[in-house]
Amino acid sequence: MFLLKLQNVFVIIYKNGGMKMKRLKPLRQLNGMSREELAAKLEVSFSTIANYEQGVREPNFKTLRKLSEIFNVTVDYLIENEYAATKNDLLVQVERMVEAEHDMKAIINDSKNIKND
Repeated sequence: MFLLKLQNVFVIIYKNGGMKMKRLKPLRQLNGMSREELAAKLEVSFSTIANYEQGVREPNFKTLRKLSEIFNVTVDYLIENEYAATKNDLLVQVERMVEAEHDMKAIINDSKNIKND
């Protein structure tokens, strides 16, 4: 399964018979959450969570989004995209990009001042 974004609309494309959410169970356990607790948060049955973890069923995009919010990870991370990161990792990357942009603006302003001197 992979996600495709077309003009602000996400489309889920299934490929090769689906996916097993190998990261779901470790995330759930790491957060000290039972299948029952996660099922309650998602408003699904206990067996649905078990089926997600075993690859019997696949969550829809709305459920993937809820899972990403509950565990503070990206949807890409949940579906095992090799380039996936946690939301914290993404925030750090954005902060670095903002700092780099600020540094570039300062360099440009400094070079303008040098030319004017």
